[in-house]
Amino acid sequence: MGAVLAGPDLYVRGAVEVAGGRVARIGAAGARSAVFAIPGLRNAHVHLDLSGVRGVPRATRGFAAWVVEMMRRRGPFDPAALQRGAALGVAEALATGTTSVGDIDSSGAAACVVAASGLGGVSFREVLGARDDAAWRTEVGRWLAGFDGFAPSARLRPGLSPHAPYSTRPSLYRMCDELGEGGVDGRRLRRTTHIAETHAEAALFRGEENELLELLRSVGAEVPFVPAAPAMSPIEWLEDLGSLSSEMALAHANHPAAGDVERVAESGATVVYCPRSHAFFEHSRHPVREYLDAGVPVALGTDSRASNASLSMFDELAYLRAARPDLRPAELLRMATEAGAAFLDGAPGRLDVGQPADLVLVESRTGLPDDLDEALEAVVSGTVSVIATLVSGVVCHLSGRAVGGPLPLTDALPELCSAACGRPRSGPAPAEGGSRPSLAPLPDAAERGPDLESR
Repeated sequence: MGAVLAGPDLYVRGAVEVAGGRVARIGAAGARSAVFAIPGLRNAHVHLDLSGVRGVPRATRGFAAWVVEMMRRRGPFDPAALQRGAALGVAEALATGTTSVGDIDSSGAAACVVAASGLGGVSFREVLGARDDAAWRTEVGRWLAGFDGFAPSARLRPGLSPHAPYSTRPSLYRMCDELGEGGVDGRRLRRTTHIAETHAEAALFRGEENELLELLRSVGAEVPFVPAAPAMSPIEWLEDLGSLSSEMALAHANHPAAGDVERVAESGATVVYCPRSHAFFEHSRHPVREYLDAGVPVALGTDSRASNASLSMFDELAYLRAARPDLRPAELLRMATEAGAAFLDGAPGRLDVGQPADLVLVESRTGLPDDLDEALEAVVSGTVSVIATLVSGVVCHLSGRAVGGPLPLTDALPELCSAACGRPRSGPAPAEGGSRPSLAPLPDAAERGPDLESR
């Protein structure tokens, strides 16, 4: 390893030394190669269980028509198929330098797969549709209990995702807030929701007929939305409901109304911007600059493979670097690391001493960067290749091959890993807990109502 990009503001020649799954030291070392370490990337909004649903055409007939086609291609609810999709997504995420995810678990079946992979972050159990509140409370309680079966080494935390205002009753939002504030093991549960995603959603708040209402009726789903006030925006509605808080991530937030950016800033909520999915749906220019200037934490996500060509956060960065020159390289890296890490992991998302060793070894195709500016440009412009992805100091992906879960560094792995991590080849420190999470039982398909599946 030739250097370390510890964060958006620090680049040094040297190597990362890891002990007990954490960064022990950033030591001096000669520049032996074009390989350098960067913080693990955080994909703050992704639907891993839809990773097998690919090639859905661009939404030329509108968002609702795209949802119908995506659901047709996904097929009937099948927990095993959703787990297979999640496994595909996990492999792609690790191969492209992601160490934590904000994954939307539409069925409750994906969390065990994600946890077993070693990925950190939050699995958000999605809540929506026809089942009554009591049934949902039972379902969510059973799902949360499943996390007790995961190995102590599992980094994945549970969270809740009331899907969107057009598909989720206000009482279910309140239930998610109540359960979230009650927490698990003394820790509150993060929440996320799709909000202000389309102009049709805003039309709901004006009491207008639109494609989303037609979609809900076409699949026999309940139409839960009743506007509290004709002029209220989706984000204002969320605030009025009491759900806009620092525990909430707003997925997309593409179309804020007047005053909404300030509302989000005052609440402490995080916005998750999915650049290439945003472009896929041909939305108008995202107000990411306005959110950042107002002090809103903005993280990045990929959304699903149904609306994106890959789950690579490097691809998101490269797209943004080309499409949004108003965003500086340091800002882009901060969105892909620190902002996501703060919300998903409660961690700085930097390679600082004492922090979890969530890192990516990358090789620059133009040689080792000479300084901070060159390092940032290499990372955000797509001129690096992933050599290895480590979560808590454990190699989860190595040079084009999936390791297959959280495995400690061993002599069976190439010299690159032990040298790059500053570990001797004898006696590597195992991951805390030492074993993989166990798989939780699948939910019974018969228990589900006619829910509108998310993307």
